[in-house]
Amino acid sequence: ATPTALTPYGTWSSPITAEFITQTTVSLGSLTFGKSTKSLFWNEARSSEGGRNVVCRHQSSNDQQENNKCLDIISERNGIDVNPKTSNVRTRVHEYGGAAFFIDIDPTNNKETLFYSNFSDQRLYKVPTTNEVEVLPICLTPENVFFNKDNLYRFADGILE
Repeated sequence: ATPTALTPYGTWSSPITAEFITQTTVSLGSLTFGKSTKSLFWNEARSSEGGRNVVCRHQSSNDQQENNKCLDIISERNGIDVNPKTSNVRTRVHEYGGAAFFIDIDPTNNKETLFYSNFSDQRLYKVPTTNEVEVLPICLTPENVFFNKDNLYRFADGILE
């Protein structure tokens, strides 16, 4: 056996680093239920994806039977990613409080829809919550042409009226 050296507390190097602890960490938040499907939705902050935030829908027994092709996007928490891989559901308002997404019925097609703020451009987007194939999100807000510096508009805690 290798002899161990006694050293003062805090001076030895540990094999347990901050990176080791956080590399697979997933934070969960913003739990809500769908308006028509009554499915559970939540936001996952995934350190393994550079801190990208993903809205997930709980996989129902119907999903399991109908969408066996979705198995590659089902997380270990039994969630199906709703927003596209190119989106990061996060708002800069969030530092002060406020949800980056909400689920409601889209008045243009009467389908349950995810409305969210995308972190890279702080614009609002929508995508159906029950997408069998990946659907491109539809942008709802114009490009910020008047205030390009730091995308001054922020969106959070959305509702449809």
